Amino acid sequence: MESRRVYAKADRWRTGRWVTLTGSALAILAVATVLAPSTLGAVTPGVTLKAPYKKATVVLTNPATVAGCGGGAIRTSAFFNKTTGIGGFSDNSSSTWCTSSTNNSASYTGRLALTLPVKFATSGMHTITVLWDTVIAGSVNLTAGTCAGSASAPYSGCTRSSEAFVYGFAYLIDKTTHKKVASNAWPGNFAYVDSYTSCRYTNCSTTSSAKSSATISGSFFWAWYWNKTAVNSTHKYVLSMTLSGGAAVVLKVSGATLSGAKADAQLNSATGGNDEQLYSVTIA
Repeated sequence: MESRRVYAKADRWRTGRWVTLTGSALAILAVATVLAPSTLGAVTPGVTLKAPYKKATVVLTNPATVAGCGGGAIRTSAFFNKTTGIGGFSDNSSSTWCTSSTNNSASYTGRLALTLPVKFATSGMHTITVLWDTVIAGSVNLTAGTCAGSASAPYSGCTRSSEAFVYGFAYLIDKTTHKKVASNAWPGNFAYVDSYTSCRYTNCSTTSSAKSSATISGSFFWAWYWNKTAVNSTHKYVLSMTLSGGAAVVLKVSGATLSGAKADAQLNSATGGNDEQLYSVTIA
């Protein structure tokens, strides 16, 4: 779908920031009637619902994995305010290569899992659009170091990467029939650098990102949607949405020798004006 660059001024969209809206999102903003109901009850087609989301169920987690000399921290635990529709998370990861382990990696993530009940007023084909505003600041850095193969190993290699990310997925779930329909695939927002070396004995070749560091920042307006989806007004439905964001670094070898490698990554979607806002839910 064609994307357009627009300058957003409404509501809490940041003055002076450029955001990307898809054509469907632009259409919604142009024609939808916006309400602020106290609950997500029966939805009349063509109505857009906004916070508060009092009937939402929220599950917050902060998964982390660490190996070898990898480390990091959860700077701000995942949160979501049902009254404002605003949440977020903030994490960082880092690692310096140490020879005591073949895997020196770390991953810290904040995760928001939201379930919103939706009752359709009429049966038939409906289009559902869920709009989010992601405001983030992230950075990644990687020093690839030196990877050397082994005269005794026909195949070996080194993997190094650093990533700051936000991604997610969503489903419309029919609680009556226990069937679910996935939304469109949202690619998320990423800053990523890597370097991979493969060796045939001591003959090695390396493929790396064009740069050893990268940043991502700004306001990103995006949507999950279900186009012309059949629903039954007598059934119970929920929108199930999971949003994850964090920082991950990987320094690994397989049969090779690595030296001088290090990596760090940071993602902030929680403080300093950064956050995740569930902007609206539209039924058409």
